[in-house]
Amino acid sequence: MQQVPPAPATLMSDDRGFAEAAENIRVLHEAAQGRPVEPTEALAAVLGPPGADMDDQISLQLALICGDSTQPRDLSWYRRGIEASRATAPLYGPLFKGVTPCAYWPNTPLEAPVLTGDDVPGLTVQSTGDPRTSYVNGRGLHRKMPNSRLSTLKARVHGVHGSYQNACVDRQVNDYLRTGRLPARDAACEKAAGGGEG
Repeated sequence: MQQVPPAPATLMSDDRGFAEAAENIRVLHEAAQGRPVEPTEALAAVLGPPGADMDDQISLQLALICGDSTQPRDLSWYRRGIEASRATAPLYGPLFKGVTPCAYWPNTPLEAPVLTGDDVPGLTVQSTGDPRTSYVNGRGLHRKMPNSRLSTLKARVHGVHGSYQNACVDRQVNDYLRTGRLPARDAACEKAAGGGEG
C-alpha cells in the first residue's frame, strides 16, 4: 500500500482530471478529520497495492533513474534535504527528498552523465505545466541539443504523446518517428477547451 502523500501528486498529474482530483482531495481531507469515508475508485487504486502493470512501470523507471547516476548512500544527506525542504514544500519536499532505491542500487552507471551540448538531432516534447519534469528542464535539454526541436503543449500534464491525445503534438511526434525528419521549427500546441485535442 502506498503512503497518502504521493496520492495527490498522482491524482493531479493531468489537468483533464482536476474535478475528479478535487473530489479525491475532499475524501482525503474528510478522512484526516476522522470522519468515515468511502474512497472513490481512483483513490482506492492509487492507495491500493500496485498491479503487474504498475510494477513493470516502476521497475523500468527505477532502472533508468538509478542507472543514470549514482546517489548518496549517507542517510544523513537525505535527512538534511528533507529538513531544508519543509519551509517551502512541507508536503512534497520531504516526499521527494527522501531515500529511494537508487541509494542502494547495486550497479554503477555504465557511462558518465552528459553535461555538455550534443549536436545529435532529436525531438523534445514537453508540457508547460508538467508536474514531474519541469518545463524549465525541458527547455534546458533543448538548448543543450542545438540541432533539436521543441514541441510544447500548453497544458498541465506528465506524459504528453499518445496519452494526452493532443492532435498537434501527436502529429509532430508521429511524423518524426515515421520519417526521421524533425519539424522545421519549434512548435507550441494549444490545449483544446475541453481536453487534450488541439
